[in-house]
Amino acid sequence: MNNLQDINKANGVVLLAYGFDTEGNSIQYPILVVICILMMCMAIIVAEPLNVKPAKDGLKDIFWPRRSDENGQPIETNESMCAHFLLVFFTVYSAVVVAVFAKSAQTVMNILGSSFYSLICFIFPGFFYLKLHEKEPVNKDKVLVYLMMLSMGAFGIWNTVENIIHPTS
Repeated sequence: MNNLQDINKANGVVLLAYGFDTEGNSIQYPILVVICILMMCMAIIVAEPLNVKPAKDGLKDIFWPRRSDENGQPIETNESMCAHFLLVFFTVYSAVVVAVFAKSAQTVMNILGSSFYSLICFIFPGFFYLKLHEKEPVNKDKVLVYLMMLSMGAFGIWNTVENIIHPTS
């Protein structure tokens, strides 16, 4: 067999740890595949510190929203050192906990897909819409947004619990 057939034979090379096929036999992969996997690892390692500040700032805005005075000027608030530490700690170590306890990358992707992507694609846009139109009375659009957020939130929770109880290995 040539190298391409070997790669196709090993179901999910990255997910099963490159270098072994589904029976556990060692396979020599083309150097390009190994370089690509190493580059993906480097991109993740380098990107993690760069994502901490935006994630921390986003969490801060969710838990402690910015306020403005009667003229619309933002009110400066001093973020406490404890709050800053807790947000950074949560941001960094939530990724570490997932990396330590996950059995495979496929399990991580399943949980991300069922939880965070549901939030990003369906729940957060609903919150943004409601925030932009908070002064308007309840109308059919707001009811549809609430229904979408409720149904997709329930679906995301159900899928996340299902992926945690029955992880794919």
